[in-house]
Amino acid sequence: DWAKYQAIAEAWLAKFNKWTYGTNWYRLAFIFLPAIIRGDIFSSVSLYLPFVFGYLLRRCVRQCSAIFEATDDVYCTLKISHSQYMGWVWKAVFELAVVLTFLVVCHFMKAETRILVNFFIAGFVCPMIRAALKAPHRGPLIKGRPLWDETWGELVVQIFIILGLVLSWLYQGMDQLFLGFLFLLAIPQLQDRLWWKPEKHGYLVLVVLACCLPFFSVGIVSRFFPSYLSIFPKFYLKILCVLSNVQPLVKDYYAVLGLSRDADMKTIRRVFRAMSLELHPDKVGDDPVAAERFNQVREASDALTKQRAAYDKAIENVELNDMAPRCEAFMIMMYFWILHSLIDWVQVEDAIIAMKKQLREYILQDRKLDTNSIGIEPEVECRKVLKSYCDKEDVELPSLPARAYTTGGREDIERMRELLTGCGVELKPYIEVNGIVSHLHQEFVLLTDLAFNEADGGTGISSTEDFYVGWEITVDGKDINTGKAAKETRKVVSYRAARRVVTIDSPLGFDAEPGKTKFVLKKGRDEVKGMLGYHVYGHSNQVMSLDEGQENQKYQWSLSKETNYYTGHKFELYNGETYIGWQRVHEYLPARKMVILKGPMALMGDEKPEAGKTRYKMFPDQIIPQNNATPFINREDPPE
Repeated sequence: DWAKYQAIAEAWLAKFNKWTYGTNWYRLAFIFLPAIIRGDIFSSVSLYLPFVFGYLLRRCVRQCSAIFEATDDVYCTLKISHSQYMGWVWKAVFELAVVLTFLVVCHFMKAETRILVNFFIAGFVCPMIRAALKAPHRGPLIKGRPLWDETWGELVVQIFIILGLVLSWLYQGMDQLFLGFLFLLAIPQLQDRLWWKPEKHGYLVLVVLACCLPFFSVGIVSRFFPSYLSIFPKFYLKILCVLSNVQPLVKDYYAVLGLSRDADMKTIRRVFRAMSLELHPDKVGDDPVAAERFNQVREASDALTKQRAAYDKAIENVELNDMAPRCEAFMIMMYFWILHSLIDWVQVEDAIIAMKKQLREYILQDRKLDTNSIGIEPEVECRKVLKSYCDKEDVELPSLPARAYTTGGREDIERMRELLTGCGVELKPYIEVNGIVSHLHQEFVLLTDLAFNEADGGTGISSTEDFYVGWEITVDGKDINTGKAAKETRKVVSYRAARRVVTIDSPLGFDAEPGKTKFVLKKGRDEVKGMLGYHVYGHSNQVMSLDEGQENQKYQWSLSKETNYYTGHKFELYNGETYIGWQRVHEYLPARKMVILKGPMALMGDEKPEAGKTRYKMFPDQIIPQNNATPFINREDPPE
């Protein structure tokens, strides 16, 4: 029974992945299969020690990270008991003991372990810094955009990598430590940001390979074809020495004595005798500089008189002698980087294929999509076109990044539109409206006690739409932020009777507390009193009136006349070129050209929106609407 054997295989693979913390067969095949084919797996143990060490470190990091994640919950018995926490601690201690045992075994086997320092930094130190420092940190704003938006751990790791590269290059040149920082930390850090952008990632890899080729070529020839090292010209090797910050290990004794390399033995002895008499301690006394110079002259004389043939051979190409071993180390570290990159590339490609398959299944299940953003209306027609496009199994689709809530992004929408256009589907222009915010508003929910108002000569809340438009509303209460009393008057521009919501012409200058802040609606002799209730959309800068969009032939630029047409679209604000913040549209009221946002503006800095000055940009950036955005599972869409 094929299904039975397949289930057994999948169960075994699941256990294998759990035991190896996600080490899949791709990784093992890339690492060990070439050596098994060559038949030298046991003779190449040192080459594979880093991979075993990396696996042990991943186990250790996984267990230690669990301790950091559970630290805040130690005293919360409902979440995690103290005994369970201590169990995690002892597991982490066990994993650390395994790593130490591995290092001890390597020491007694006299294996080459210098490279393991690099793997320890990349596989343990940096992940633990990220796990320990998870607090977010945003950098300074440049035109409203943060220079960085990372966790403290990620920021510390990046600084650590930069300092490691600079200091190791300054003090050791292009040696083992520098190469570890370069190939195990710096380049993979850049790759992690570009894996989901194949074109940019490809350019990055090409640039890295081009920069590495000079060193890699010397390393290959030195390792496998040493008799051909003479093909590299001297100036080429000198340039590599400068780039590597390498100082020649063989001293130039001819320069110490002030002689040319063709000087005969008689001249060498005569110059040595003269300099030694001049610098002899009996003549110069306790001068440390002269004593050091005397020792250098004597060392130079010994090398040029007793071992001149060997010295002349060594100094003939001193740059090659220095660069060859370093380039071999460069080649080995580059091999590790290429190997890991190939493994990661296979995994990323598998993930991309899986995500495209999930999106295809989502479309074939006739699930809800943002048809406005794709450019096909009505929605029924859009679903029909997309289902027809997805009939083939190998159809090309955008790969939505695997987040907790997968909605896609603007680049995914543009990719989908490009694919459909390539198949001859006629699409409407992409929706993007740019214009000026004409007015800033604020909304309040009105609560009132009819008996209380009648006692004061007032009336109850009206149930007529827009009844209070043009009335004045006075809000009297305390500022939540300062605790000081505040009282301000505004004009009502909209009233929705069903929800008892009034919209005022400009936001209040203080944050009113719902349930405790009084209001008075007044027009002539008519007056209504009560309390402000809680309102989800009651924040300042959450309700805005827009002017007509600026004409742009590339986009669908004019404001729609359809209610809630822009619901779910991204709404960004700018003061000049400075980005202020963003939020998503909750409601769109075309009669008033008004948008109500899902929450207060997520402001990036201290700049605030100003009516008549602040520029808005409104556009869709979700293939799957946010309310419908869940991990890809089989379920029916909620009723609309």
